[in-house]
Order: sequence, then structure tokens, then C-alpha cells
Amino acid sequence: MGQKSKIGQRTTRAMLVLLVLCLAMCVMPYVFSQSDAAEDAAVPAYTVGQKSSAKYGTNETFGITGLQIALAPQESITFNTLIALADIDPAAPLIEANVTPSLRGAQDFRRLFFTFADALNPDIFFTVQYRNWENESKTIVSAMANGQDYMSVEWYTGKIFHGKDEWHTTCQYAFSGVYTDGRDHADRPIRIWYDDQAKQAYYDKQYTDKGVAAKDNRKVICDFVDPNFVSDIWTGFKSGYVRLSVSAEEYIGDTAYFAVTHVTGIDLTKDSVYEQHKPVITVDAPFDLDNVPFAKVGATFPLPAATAVDAQFGVCEVASKVEFAQTPNGEKTAVAVQNGRFATANAGYYIITYSARDPLGNQTETTVTVQTGDVDDVTLTVAPPEVRTAAIGTLVEIPAPNSNAPVTVKAVCGEQEIMIGDDYSFRPEKSGEWTVTYTAEDVCGQTQTESYTLTVTAGGTVFKDEPALAPVMISGGRYYLPELRAYAYSGDVATEVEATVSVKDLSGERVVDKGEVYIPRVAKHGDSVEIVYKAGEAELKREVRCIMPFVANDGRMRLQIENYFMGEGFELKKDDFSAEVAAADANGQWIFAKEQILSGIRVQFSTITKKSEFDALCFTVFDATDPERSITCKIEREKEYDAYRGTVYSENAYFTVGKMRILAGSLFDPNTPNSNVVVSFENGKWVFDAAKTFSIAAERWDDGTPFTGFGGNSVYIGMAFEGATPGKASYMLTEVSNQLISANPADRIAPVIEMQGVYGGMCEVGRSATVQKAFASDALDPMISFGVTVHAPDGSIVTSNDGIRLENVSPERIYEFTPDRFGMYSVEYMASDSFGNEQKFVYIISVLDNVAPEIAFSGDPMKTGKVGEAFIIPDVTVTDNVSAAENITVSRYVRTVSGRMTTIGAKSNSFIPSRKGVYTVYVIAHDEAGNVAVKTYDVTVA
Repeated sequence: MGQKSKIGQRTTRAMLVLLVLCLAMCVMPYVFSQSDAAEDAAVPAYTVGQKSSAKYGTNETFGITGLQIALAPQESITFNTLIALADIDPAAPLIEANVTPSLRGAQDFRRLFFTFADALNPDIFFTVQYRNWENESKTIVSAMANGQDYMSVEWYTGKIFHGKDEWHTTCQYAFSGVYTDGRDHADRPIRIWYDDQAKQAYYDKQYTDKGVAAKDNRKVICDFVDPNFVSDIWTGFKSGYVRLSVSAEEYIGDTAYFAVTHVTGIDLTKDSVYEQHKPVITVDAPFDLDNVPFAKVGATFPLPAATAVDAQFGVCEVASKVEFAQTPNGEKTAVAVQNGRFATANAGYYIITYSARDPLGNQTETTVTVQTGDVDDVTLTVAPPEVRTAAIGTLVEIPAPNSNAPVTVKAVCGEQEIMIGDDYSFRPEKSGEWTVTYTAEDVCGQTQTESYTLTVTAGGTVFKDEPALAPVMISGGRYYLPELRAYAYSGDVATEVEATVSVKDLSGERVVDKGEVYIPRVAKHGDSVEIVYKAGEAELKREVRCIMPFVANDGRMRLQIENYFMGEGFELKKDDFSAEVAAADANGQWIFAKEQILSGIRVQFSTITKKSEFDALCFTVFDATDPERSITCKIEREKEYDAYRGTVYSENAYFTVGKMRILAGSLFDPNTPNSNVVVSFENGKWVFDAAKTFSIAAERWDDGTPFTGFGGNSVYIGMAFEGATPGKASYMLTEVSNQLISANPADRIAPVIEMQGVYGGMCEVGRSATVQKAFASDALDPMISFGVTVHAPDGSIVTSNDGIRLENVSPERIYEFTPDRFGMYSVEYMASDSFGNEQKFVYIISVLDNVAPEIAFSGDPMKTGKVGEAFIIPDVTVTDNVSAAENITVSRYVRTVSGRMTTIGAKSNSFIPSRKGVYTVYVIAHDEAGNVAVKTYDVTVA
């Protein structure tokens, strides 16, 4: 895509269609009306580069009929007609092709790629590669998805191979077209199959005849959802349509010649083809389309909205009509639609027909049939409200309705109207009398209403947001309490005001200033601290539970690792190597009390196959800046039963992220040994590792909204049972973010340092250099020390541009400094925890002096004279941007008439010519960095 096609003369109308096609190929939505349809135009079957060509016919050398392609280096051919996933038969080849070398027995190229990409998102694709060896009939075959390594079953050992060449699966195919067995080249086409349900690609290993025999002899190239093949699980095509492109590499000649003889859904017998795929219509109905409710005679019924998308052209316009018939197949009469509804005046059938067509006239229709019948009257009851008055800006909770029909609720005051959602609360921003109205309406237009009034008073100060507090705190830890703003009303006008925050804990009650570190203190493990935000008369109180990380024992403070697990419905019992976590109720869960660096988040545990009576183990990562935002993956346990004996004959584990579910082995099978499992979250992907590694991308937050990444660099990790049987559900927890969980959990893990942005590199003297921000975290210790120091080349401490001495200063901000000398400036980050574990990270900023010195004469030099006269070379002043004058080396030379260079000694400032001609005087200066400056002038001697 993106390369220009050699298109001859076209009509203006056809050129418009081609322009639209280009827009569609770039996934740019475009809305067409039916008047735009170009029934006499056709989409070109393919697009090739400017230096390439393709034509339909027969290759005379090999007798191969199809699209004959001549592909120039760096170009490709793209088939514009789309392949519908629904048209792909797993038992029939998706594509057949054949290399057609320009000279029988010689190779034009050695590598051929077939890429199948999602029509609306080309970043979703898989590629099958054929690579031929020099002067051999053996070709290796491999495949990859979304840019991962090429994969296949290794030809020699039968194991799965990841890499580019050599060990991939092989077939007997020659890019030269010549075989030692004498079989004709045309009988050995390249065949590729694809099974969209299994997400597997196949190839023809034996090159048998077409039909069933070829299918029976096909071999798997790659299973795109098997963790043994792929590390990142491939989720498949999303749009339902696929675009094919073919490219080549390792050219020996100027052109790669090959023929494509079959592609599913594409006719290769014509010079151009009509796009025959129809738009897809989606009806957005307020009811189940498989169970359409009855309409009521004498009432009305809604006309559901509908949209249509064509995979080639994007969004298309949808037309709709409603017709009435007394019987399902009876004579139809048109029914008018007003304000999105139509009257159901008579008993019978109302047929809604939606139609859409693309610019080429490909049309599709879908219908929804509505039958009249008995319909209950709408009922609605609302309990008396507990709140009749409220202050402006406060959150008002209203009673939930009880109805046999959908209910909408709105609050109205004057011209202000608020639609109230399923949480049945709203925040009035206007004083006065508000009317809260409940309206229950069924699809037939029958309604019932209930309402009440709410008096909202003016003035006052309120909080509208929640502070993003840590879900758990550590007694003795360091925390920055988030700022919070309140809204002070003067009449109906609100002004933001900053709130003060105070805390109440074992140390007493006190105000925590903005930017001040808060260190919570509690009397015992599990106690809570109270955090209060105040602004005027508004007050918001929250409690956060705290853990006690250490307990005094024989005068020594001993780490209590079990206290880091805060939650409910679980029990934790330590041993020397791990800790058993047992379910005390069906959904027991814990959250680790110490936030972690996002890049190092992981949990390691071992299954206990005799104690695996649960439906799933859930792993959740919470955003430290907003703990309400979380993502979860699961390891689900699934039993397979022997229906005849009524017993379990196997148990499988599935790794599940959203809708993706991948077989992860027999982790919980009581007939297999316990398994060691690692689950981590890296670069937006959940990673599973239990003797094999694969990953699945997180696409949505737990609330169903698209996953957009975490707001900061710190997160919390939690783990939960799902459907557990107490007493029969446990696992052995070994590590959390590399920290050992055991009865003797000395903190032997140094803090983790996470750099931000681009750091190090080159800089010039006098130009500003950047000391990047960094973060540090320890799996256990909340009291780590973290600082950054910058040394100049001579070892002295550097001062930032804003006057800060950069010695063990906080790395949680960016610093700028201006180097005044060349050399290596070292930037050293040091983090240490309370147990003496240290982590250091150092990078270098190389400051280069690439400015040459400047030479200036003290006077005008003598440029003419006679043989035998002394020519005085003026004194020079040499300056440099870095080197001091005494550290700059100055040399003087004279090039004589004969071309010989003569050095002028340091104690001399003149020369005496002995011959007529032109002499050239050179003054050369070298600074400490080796930069050279040269100043010259000529002397004419008569």
C-alpha cells in the first residue's frame, strides 16, 4: 500500500472512486450517500510499485496461468479486493502461487513474503515467508504475527524454532524451477492455508495434487495462539476482512518473477475485478434482536438506529423503511415514521428493512420483524425520598425505581436539566426548586411517571472529587498526601479553593503542609489513620489502614512479611522458603501494602494440586495515582468430566486476559506435580511463565473502558481467589516483585531505580545539559534514601542553572546545568534501604570542545621586501572558549619558494629570505582538546 499504480486513462468518475479507495486503505472514514454510487466503475484488482508490473496470462516457460508479476526491489503488490474471513475455508488453500524465474534453472531472488493484514488496521497481520537455498530445491517456510520472530517446527528435531533462517520447516520447492526428480514446476505450487478459528497457518509439504490430498498432507507452519510458538498471543483479525500483499528480498537479478494463481474470494482471470463484498449493517436496538418484543395494537414502536460499514470504503449511509402485513408473507403496505417511531395501528406484522450500498453499488439488506400481541401495562413505583433539601454542589442520592420497563430519570430546575444514571445520584449546580422525574416507558410507547421536588440552597463549600490515597499505608513509611480542591459557592457561582489536610494517628493530630512528607504511625498492625481535608465549612474524612512492618523481638526489630498482605478472606502461613496462602472464603483476596515500580511488578507462586479447589486465581495491578483504575488477569481452572463414570479425568489451566483465553497446561491437575508459576505485567502486557513464556496485551481496564496506561510509575499488586472452597484452596507464594516471602524474609533486595526520558549522550561547552528525573522503589522498605550527584571532569560538584548544588539531591525532578569545560561529567543515582542494600546507576554526559582557538595579529605583517631583509612576524594573541591562553600551543612556520616548510623557533620572530618569490607564513594554534586554528599570509620577495 502507499505505492502508486500505473493507471491509464480513466473517467473523472472512476478517478473519484480510486481516490476514495486510497482513503479507505489509509483507514480514513468517509460517508457516502447513495447518489455517490459508481455502478460502472471497478476497483483495480491490485496496486504495484512504479517499477513493477502485473498482468494476467500464461507463463510460457512453465505453463502457469494466473497473475504474472514482475516485482522490482523495495516494491510490493497489494491486492485491493478484500478477503472476507467468512469466505476462508480452512480445508481449501487461501492462496496458491509459483515462482517463475526468467531463465529455467536460475534464481532471480531467494525470499518471498505473503502478508495478510486486517483491512481496517494494518498493524494486525501475519506473514508467511518462503526462503530458497542457493542451487537447491529445498525451501524453508516460516511465519510471524505482528512483527514477532519468524517461527515454525524445526525440520531437523521437530522442535519449535524462533529465528530468521536455517532451522525452519522445509519443503521441496525450487525458486529456479528445476527439480532432480524431474517433476514439472507447475505441479508444485506454493500453497498456504489459514484456519481463523484455530489461528493456524499451514503449508503444503509434499506438494501433492490439488483437492483433498493436498489438505491431508498440509503441515502447520505456526499456531499463533500457542505459547510454544509465539510469545505475544495473536488475537486475530478484528474487521472480518483481510488484505493481501506480496513482497520479495535477496534479489540476484533486477526483478522477482512469480505468478499468483488463486486467492480466496479474488478472481484472477480478469484484468480488473468488481469489489463484491457488501457493507455490514449493525442495528442498535433497545431490545434483543433474537427476541423482539410484541408491539401493541393502537400504540407506537421505535425504529432502531442502524449503521453500515464497508471494509473497503468505510462508513456507508443506511436507508430504512417500515411496512405492514397481516401475515408474515402477506401483501405489504408502507408505514410512516415520525420522530423515530411508527404507529402499530393494526394486528399483524411490521417489517423494518435496512439497506446500504457502497460506491460500487454492492447492496445489502437486513430486516427486523415486529409482531403485535398482548403487552402488559407499564408499572412504576418509587419510594419516598430521604433527602428533600440539599446544598448546591453536593451529591444528592435519590431512590431507585421499581418498574417492569426501562426507566429514565432527570432533574430539572429552570433551564438546567441533568439526566441521572444508574447510580441514582446527581450534583445540582443551581439553587432553587428541582423536580426529579422518573419516566418508565416500554417499547410500545406506554409510559408511567413519578416525580418529587428537591430544594437546593445557595452558597457553601463542597468537595466534588476523591483524593487518590494509597489503599494501604505502612507505619513509618513516607507518603505525599494528594492535593484536593473544594468549590466555594457565592450564590450559584463556584470558585475553586485549595483544601488543607490534617492527619490523626498515634503521633496525634496535625496539619500536613503542601509538599510535606507524611509518616504515619499506628499502635498496632491493622489500625487506621484518619486523613481530613478541610475547606471552609466543607470537610472530607477518609481512613486508611496501616501495617506494622517490624515487630520487636529480643531487642531486635524483625521484619513481619505477613503484615504486608492486607485484605480479607485469606490466611497466610509462613515456612522457611515460602508462605501458604489459603482461602478462608470463596473470594479471599489480598493487596501488597508497598507500592512497586511498574516495570518490576511480578508474582511468583507454586500450585498445590491437592488444594486447588477454586475456579480461578486473579492478579490485579492498581494505579497508585488512582487506585480505582485497575487491570486483572486470571489463571482459570477447568475440569473435564467423564460423563459415563461421573468423575474428573483431567484438569487444565487457562491464562485469561479480557476475552483472550490461552491453554496454560495442567497446573492444578492432582495427577501432576506442583507447578512453579510467574505472572508479571510488562510494557502493557500480562506475561505468563510456567516453564514457558507468552504474553497477552491488556486492552481494557477492569471497568470495561479502553486501557490507556497507568498515570504514574508506581502501582500496587493484589491477588484473589475466585470460587474457592475454604480448606481446599491454597497456593504457595514465593515472591512479590523479587522479594522473598518466607519465615525469614530478610530484605536482601536492593531498591529498583527507574530512569525517565533520554539521558546521557553528548553536549557542548556552554550548552545546557539535562539531569533526568528518576524514581526508586523497594519491594518492602518505605524509607529508602535516594539522591543524585553530578561530578565535573575534575571531580568537583556541579551547580545547576537555578543555583542548586547537585550533591545527593532529590531525583524526582529534572535539573539543568551548563558545562564550562570539556570532558566526562558523571551523573550518579544512589538508592539504599534500611537494611543497607544499595543500588547505583551512573551515566556519563560527554562534553566536547569542538571550537578552535582564535588567532589575532598585534599589527599588520610585512608582505613585500627584498632578498636578505629580515621579515618580522607580528606578535599574536590566541583565545579559546575553554583552554586558557597558557595552555594553548602556538607554532609558526614559513613555506619557502621551493615548497619547504621551515620552523620559526620559539625565541625568534622573523625570517630572512634568500631567494626571490612568494613565501607563506603560517601561525598554528592547538587547544587542549586538539582543536586547531591556522592563520596565514603571503610575503612577496623581489
